[in-house]
Amino acid sequence: MAPELPSGPHGTHENHVSGEVGGPVVQARDIHGDVTFQTSAQMRPEMPLHITGKTRRSRTIDLIFELGDGEREVIGKPLGAEVYVEALTAQAVILHNMHPVVLSKKPPRPCIRDMRYGAILIPRQFFTNLDDESPTLRPRPNARPEPSPDFPFTVTSSDPEMFVISAMSRYEVEWHLELEWSSAGQSGVLVIDENGSPFHHHPDPRDYTD
Repeated sequence: MAPELPSGPHGTHENHVSGEVGGPVVQARDIHGDVTFQTSAQMRPEMPLHITGKTRRSRTIDLIFELGDGEREVIGKPLGAEVYVEALTAQAVILHNMHPVVLSKKPPRPCIRDMRYGAILIPRQFFTNLDDESPTLRPRPNARPEPSPDFPFTVTSSDPEMFVISAMSRYEVEWHLELEWSSAGQSGVLVIDENGSPFHHHPDPRDYTD
């Protein structure tokens, strides 16, 4: 026999919960006065950004390195970096600034310059001089009368951004980018590279050979 439910001044009280419950449940018999229930805020990802970085290479110019024993290494001439920034939440994430960071620098290896055909369409364009004491990103001038857009930018899960950074140096340089961001009280600095490896810059051989 089921136990008899206690009776209050207004009769017998019964509480039942059935079906699927998606949050906290409070059961009470007699309540006097105001009651306020608060649930925890929707969980936000610790890092609300997904970043993809890769070395930006020319589609028309190759650099050919002689490795010896008839072997060659052929790469598209490094021009800088391409960075794709996407938010993982509908809450806007503010991108305050982005900084190039030089990791190593050495005299360039001898190579041969070769031409091929191709084309590339570039969105948000910036350039940096990796030989500066503290490299910065500067918007590339465009043909339109209005100035080129500069940081800060805003991204959401439905409105990402693509950044193309053109880099210059007289040296062979390894480098990465650091992105400052903030969103809903969170903030941080995110290192951007090419799948865990630094971006690589090699100058055009015409810039350092007679």
